[in-house]
Amino acid sequence: MRGRTVVLDVGANVEADANQLVQFAIMGEAFYRALMHVERPSVGLLNVGAEDLKGHDLIRAAARVLREADPDMAFKGFVEGNDISKGTVDVVVTDGFSGNVALKSAPRARPAWLAPG
Repeated sequence: MRGRTVVLDVGANVEADANQLVQFAIMGEAFYRALMHVERPSVGLLNVGAEDLKGHDLIRAAARVLREADPDMAFKGFVEGNDISKGTVDVVVTDGFSGNVALKSAPRARPAWLAPG
């Protein structure tokens, strides 16, 4: 484990389209940069697997946009649920349904603004 991971979205939007996922990535990157004073936080999309061919059309469309639209973003591609606690990326982007399930099933998941412990 390393540092802290920010997860967006965790319940507000049960379904999110590709455009919303891209917006969550941009917001999450900016939030992490401001909160943790990291110049270029890494960003990943929560998916059923790390391979580019996995996942539904919306998640793959969001990944395409993130790869092509902002070359300055440290977009690392797809991550899986266990990558959240590993700290594989700084920002994990997901729809509200998947994010809510991932966090509620994780042991001791804590919001980023809470002190460790």
